[in-house]
Amino acid sequence: MSNKNKEEIIFEREDDMWKAASKRDVVSFKELVSDDAIMICSGYRCLGVEYAEYIKDFCINGYEIKNKEVIFSSEEAVQIHYVIDVKAELPEAADFGFHYIYEVKQKT
Repeated sequence: MSNKNKEEIIFEREDDMWKAASKRDVVSFKELVSDDAIMICSGYRCLGVEYAEYIKDFCINGYEIKNKEVIFSSEEAVQIHYVIDVKAELPEAADFGFHYIYEVKQKT
């Protein structure tokens, strides 16, 4: 049994999600993010399934998740917010906020 709290587990999944995104690994990304996840990035809203398409064009060399906070958490959903500092080829892609709401997937 893990001694990790829910918040630690959530942000471990976020880190795994960004690892997949930085590698442009759509399959791994979709395993971590539900299709109907609501993702708000740099003022734009999209669903998880749409964001999975965006990562095909990512040019990220590294990242750091900062200012992490859980806004809301229940058994069915989690709403989190953070700033992601990315090392990118294009300067305009280097720093943006990220607001993410997703359904908690129960492992069977």
